[in-house]
Amino acid sequence: MIADDYLKLVAQDIQARASTVLINNTTSVPVLSVTVAGKVVTVRTETVQNVTAITNLKLKTTDGKVIIDKAVNLTMPAAQQQDFTFTIEVKGGTA
Repeated sequence: MIADDYLKLVAQDIQARASTVLINNTTSVPVLSVTVAGKVVTVRTETVQNVTAITNLKLKTTDGKVIIDKAVNLTMPAAQQQDFTFTIEVKGGTA
């Protein structure tokens, strides 16, 4: 089992590195805020507009590495504004 203190360090690492969300592999949206509560990381983006269909969201680090790659199927009017929130719970696995 991975120690709780180490999992909290992983959460802090995500907090320090989360930088942008890439929508449909084309539109980059800056991260507005990242908070950590124990092993839970919450990432919020700035607002984006003029995106009518979303099929993929990628949370990326400052150096372009993908933290989360999420397939979605969303459609909305072009005038609608969106922001995105990722809630990540860092968990240990089994050996």
